[in-house]
Amino acid sequence: SELAPDQSAMTCHDRPKAAGPEETPDSTSKFYMTLAINVIIVLVCLLLFSVLRRKFPHVYAPRLRHPRVKNKPPAPGQVPQQPELGKIAGSSSADGLFTWISTSINTTEQVLFHTAGLDAVMMMRFFKFAMQFCAILTILGGAIIAPINFTAELSGDPWEGFDGLSLGKVAKNSDRLWAHCIVFLVANVIGLVLLYNIYKDYGELRLQHLKLQEANRFSVMVRGVPLEQGMMGASLGSASPRRMEAGSQRSDSLILTQGRELQDLFTELYGDTVIGAHMVPNTEDLDIAVEERELNFRNLEHTRAVLAENAQAGGAKANQRPMVKTGFLGLCGTKVDAEGHQSKLLISQDEAVRGLQKDAQNLQPYDSGFVTFKSIVVATMAAQMLHHHELNQWEVSEAPQPEDLFWPNFKVPLKQRLIRDVIIAIATALLVVFWTVPVLFVASISTLSNLVGILPFICPVLDLNEAVTGIIEGLLPALAMIIFFIVLPIILGLFSQLQGFVTKSKINMGVLKKLWWFYVVNLYLVSLIGPALLQTLIPEDGQPRKSAEDVANLLGEKIPAQGNFFTNLIMTKAFMVFSIDLLRIGPLIVSNLKLKFLCKTEHERQMAIEPGFLNYGVTVPAHLLILLLGLTYCVVQPIATVFSTVYFALGYLVLRYQLLYVYVPEFETGGLYWPLIYRRALSCFFIAQVGVALCLFLKGGVAQGVIILVVTAISGLFAAYMSPFADKARHLPLKCASGIAPFTPDADGFVHPSLKVKDLSSSGGVPMQPMMSSPNPGQHQPPPPPPPQHAAGGPSSRQPPPPPPLQNMSMQPLPPPPQPLQAHHSPPPHHQGGQPMPGPNHSRAPYEVQM
Repeated sequence: SELAPDQSAMTCHDRPKAAGPEETPDSTSKFYMTLAINVIIVLVCLLLFSVLRRKFPHVYAPRLRHPRVKNKPPAPGQVPQQPELGKIAGSSSADGLFTWISTSINTTEQVLFHTAGLDAVMMMRFFKFAMQFCAILTILGGAIIAPINFTAELSGDPWEGFDGLSLGKVAKNSDRLWAHCIVFLVANVIGLVLLYNIYKDYGELRLQHLKLQEANRFSVMVRGVPLEQGMMGASLGSASPRRMEAGSQRSDSLILTQGRELQDLFTELYGDTVIGAHMVPNTEDLDIAVEERELNFRNLEHTRAVLAENAQAGGAKANQRPMVKTGFLGLCGTKVDAEGHQSKLLISQDEAVRGLQKDAQNLQPYDSGFVTFKSIVVATMAAQMLHHHELNQWEVSEAPQPEDLFWPNFKVPLKQRLIRDVIIAIATALLVVFWTVPVLFVASISTLSNLVGILPFICPVLDLNEAVTGIIEGLLPALAMIIFFIVLPIILGLFSQLQGFVTKSKINMGVLKKLWWFYVVNLYLVSLIGPALLQTLIPEDGQPRKSAEDVANLLGEKIPAQGNFFTNLIMTKAFMVFSIDLLRIGPLIVSNLKLKFLCKTEHERQMAIEPGFLNYGVTVPAHLLILLLGLTYCVVQPIATVFSTVYFALGYLVLRYQLLYVYVPEFETGGLYWPLIYRRALSCFFIAQVGVALCLFLKGGVAQGVIILVVTAISGLFAAYMSPFADKARHLPLKCASGIAPFTPDADGFVHPSLKVKDLSSSGGVPMQPMMSSPNPGQHQPPPPPPPQHAAGGPSSRQPPPPPPLQNMSMQPLPPPPQPLQAHHSPPPHHQGGQPMPGPNHSRAPYEVQM
């Protein structure tokens, strides 16, 4: 019994190390096993998706019926044609099991542009570029680099399997390193040429987008407006700045007064082309009150639907009335009748909102506003002109889409942006350093033998079946790395919000920038060099590295060996991430459970099937990382580029389908994500060049490494040449603006949504209706349709008694009895006025009534 622990410990120590080349045959079999599992997963997911998409179109093709989608894509099974007059046409054909593949691929770029926007087009352009580029890398690596590495003879160790294809097998100071240098340089030239062609096409597509007649094209956003009395006009050198009269504050609110002053100042600069201007109000308390009232209204709507359902059922259930508790969050307190309590609460909430609306218009507004012009030419000129010589004052830019505005961040003064940027940059750097520790741990346990060295108590795992250990070694490290980075976008999104960006697109772009450097530092540099450095500091044989040559030899051996880890990572992401994302398991289960058991109103049904949108700030850095790994390992471990090609090919198919049929954009930037993606794609070339040069230096290829670093400097000149392209594509040229047809924009398009809300309780007898914007005064909407009549003598021929009327309130009539949901046949719900139901990601005004 005393010898048993020693023998078990001896068994663990005597096991061969997986890091050495002698374990190559075993690592190759594990690689094949992992590949087989991934292929099975993707085939099963594709088959399930092809079957389920026709049964649950509200999950897998919601854009075909979504009210916010103006131009519908061609249905799967239709042959897409060119769009005419804003309509997407298609010739009908049968919707087979796999026709979604051909329809997605054959849909033209112009159809994708009109139905999903320029952001989606540029995303697909990036995937197409990456797929073509990685395919070229695969051909170069398979035809030239792999044979050269495989036929190299490195004395001392038997290199077989995929390890025999890596740079690690090439002897130090070998002439074969020139092949690696030349192939890598050729690959870089091809990649830069492809990027140049995309950017050239981007300019034309961006111009096509800017020519579209959208209301925000006629407006500008002004930030850094001086709010002191009389300073607004004086700061711009106005000849006659507006001064508030002694009695003006009694008749006009402060926000209206300063809005007129802003309009007068721009009228002096641009003449009578100014339609209107207004400042952004302080609505913090009002927003909370409106949100609470919206929630209570939805609860009341649900309660009345339940009452109608009970009345429809008849019998004892017809007399059942929903009850609620009046205490904290409805969890405690006295039980009362739900409809009466929610109705009275809605009346009091209306009064509170009215008072807060008056207070918000009398409070000092934020230092931002919007100015709307009659002419798009004048708006374009105003957005590009310098209006003040001092920093952080009178910054004028193009107005974003109203749906893109992040209203809470207008409270951050423009002068605080620089300070916040510095603080967030320091916090992000500290987070990068903190994140290095767990990432280094995951990278160091890429084999079970290494994991046993850190956690000896799991030694019995090594005695399991070879298939089990192969699955663990192949999938576990890659999955652990993927899962570990899921929480990062949430933290970085909070950082970007704290920076004070006033648009959601800027917040997402901030996440993209930060997350990209997280991937570069923690998933690329740390995983590439970290394990080798750890083994330098803590060697396996217990003998410290005494010379720099020993350290260089170890790094030259271990860095190419990390190609197996990155190959497994790319393979796992290529086969599992896109296929599982295509299957949409979460939305499929959650939406159907809600539709069957929870949804009583049309609004609840619409919210249950809301598809969401594709967040480019979170997804793009992961795609760029695969491009970086493929470019780096095209000469270090050529097998990695094969799975990089598979990653972008499968991603191209999946994302193209989802952009056409699933995701509904929350807002459209008109391709402004592309300059960010391009600059980070260009940084992939710089980083890969330095990484490959380092590998060649460690292999004794000094001349080859120096040549690659010289090419890095030449790539910098290419980046400098391309830098003006982004500025030229950002604005609409005046010559093109002058040719756009006249359009009368809405001067109130950028009014805060909370200030547009009308009363819900004192409607004067008009039924309550959802609105997207303020209605014209006196214009009444038609009442809702009556409940459907049933045939005499049928089971539902008896009309249910209506609920008791509410005092001092004219609410919407009871909805008709709920019908079985036909998610794949019935059209989406619309408001009575023809406006679509707002989704959860859409900047919408709460429900209002006509006064």
